Amino acid sequence: MLTGTSRAYTTVMTVLTRLVDKGLAERVALGRRYCYRAAGDLDQLTAKAIETLLAAANDPHAVLAHLVAGATDPALRAELNAILDHQGPTS
Repeated sequence: MLTGTSRAYTTVMTVLTRLVDKGLAERVALGRRYCYRAAGDLDQLTAKAIETLLAAANDPHAVLAHLVAGATDPALRAELNAILDHQGPTS
């Protein structure tokens, strides 16, 4: 349910349709109506947004390198290393 300022039905439906088209929301039929929900949890949606930004970058490798280099949390860096070690070399 939306709270706060009143919004036009068409505006809400336009936004929801665009979110569905981008894969950020899901539409489920309930009889003659639709129910909308997020297409994942916050972590999944954040990962999807990062993937979209990387795909749009001129040099996605450089963007990813900057992102990883900026990770200053030792626990996060250790987890990144563990993920990379588990994945093995890429072709």
